[in-house]
Amino acid sequence: MECTIREFDHVIIRGLKSTDPNVQNRCVHRVFYEDVEPLLRSIQCSLFKGTVEYDELVSELYFFLARNNWKVLNSFTGRNGASLSTWLSHVAWRFFMAYYKKGNRVDYTDDISVFDRQVSTISVDEMRMDIEQTLSRMTNERYVSVIRLLIIEGRETEEVAKMLNTTIQNIYNLKHRAIASFIELYQES
Repeated sequence: MECTIREFDHVIIRGLKSTDPNVQNRCVHRVFYEDVEPLLRSIQCSLFKGTVEYDELVSELYFFLARNNWKVLNSFTGRNGASLSTWLSHVAWRFFMAYYKKGNRVDYTDDISVFDRQVSTISVDEMRMDIEQTLSRMTNERYVSVIRLLIIEGRETEEVAKMLNTTIQNIYNLKHRAIASFIELYQES
């Protein structure tokens, strides 16, 4: 199992943790408003039905990564050649899905955020029904499989590549296209 963090990812991680607001802002913009924006937009649409502002999602995820002296972000190892944005995609889906499983409350703060109040109006069943309805409308079964295995079930990329008899790089490509397809179908409904 290869665990090598790419140099660019090291730079981004240092920038996110930086005490220099200019450096930190550039890195936050790069990660959350470029690299993982399509994923967070899909979460905004599919999980929260557009009731939560995009910036609120970014804030919640950023604070989750930063809690306990950046414990979550420090757990990124670059295993199997994964980039920071790919790893962050998994973390984001798991974080926001867990939000529902914990009774719509995140345990990293005592403050009730706008996000908490918005999420509490959406039930787990509504979320599941919306996701399942959109998946059922997808015509590409490989896309559906990739979303189910990677995002919903939380399986590792290497495991999914073996299951689908393809390369890890192809799984990353399939995931990107699958999410784009999911978002497009979701927005049509």
